[in-house]
Amino acid sequence: MILVLALVGCTPGMIALAEKDDVVGSDTADTSDTSETDADTDADTDADTDADTDADTDADTDADTDADTDADTSADCVAYGLVANDALDLQNGASIDAYDATLGVWGGANVRTDAAVVVNASAACALTVAGTLSGDAWVGGDPASSYCEGWGSAVSGAVSALPSAVAMPTVILPSGMPASIGDVTTAWEETYTLSADTTVNGLNVAYGSHLVFAGSLRLVVDGDLAIDGATVTIPAGAQVDVYVTGATRIGWGATVNTDGEPARLRLHLLGGDGLTIDYGGALTAAIEQPDGAFTNNGGAFSGTWAGASLTMVWGATTHLDASRLCE
Repeated sequence: MILVLALVGCTPGMIALAEKDDVVGSDTADTSDTSETDADTDADTDADTDADTDADTDADTDADTDADTDADTSADCVAYGLVANDALDLQNGASIDAYDATLGVWGGANVRTDAAVVVNASAACALTVAGTLSGDAWVGGDPASSYCEGWGSAVSGAVSALPSAVAMPTVILPSGMPASIGDVTTAWEETYTLSADTTVNGLNVAYGSHLVFAGSLRLVVDGDLAIDGATVTIPAGAQVDVYVTGATRIGWGATVNTDGEPARLRLHLLGGDGLTIDYGGALTAAIEQPDGAFTNNGGAFSGTWAGASLTMVWGATTHLDASRLCE
């Protein structure tokens, strides 16, 4: 909320008129003229004051809006599209590239070669590429030893030493969540809709079903999350935060937020249980996984990720959202 204080004082003209009133206050005709002049002056002063106040208010509003926008952008941006604390391994023709999610889904003209990936570790072969990396990479140690190439390796950019380690995100369960409704398993051709904060013990979105998030909300899965051959959709403008304490699996044929921006779905994965995308599965999300391993077995991932380790095999693809990179 913007509070504008308008200090309205006397103009030199108003002071002169006051003095004239004091002198000729008994002259009826002159007093009438003076009253008209006072009214005009007051009207002009009020108009000027209103105009100045509106201008100040607009300027303050613009400044506050810019500051709020900058703060929101700064808080949401990431330095690198992909950060692996321990290891990143691309095998069997796996690939990493980039796109701009604000322009739509990956593909066609929306394919970029400025992927930015980091491996904090300095161990030998902490970064192994036997596939394609369309962009640049940084490793925690000497690239001569921390970076290894395998058969079919292709890196379009540079592999450099990381100036300092990138901090891993901290993931905790949100407060104020409702009590668990127990285990949830969807049925064939069922549309299961969530429209408010929800806690479940485990969630199995079964083959042929449809999970719909009706708007912005939080979902805590205090167990495993499995999505097999099902569809998960989130409307434009919504932001869904999903917290999982167990393992997360995106199975064959599953499409999760694939028609939306990664920012619509934020996955917060707790504990050491892993994230897996199987062949034919597709996931678009912004993922925080500080303690677990991410295995992409021939699936498609779009968005950003920060976690312990990532292994990509059998033609797996990762499309990093360049629109979230801090400028």
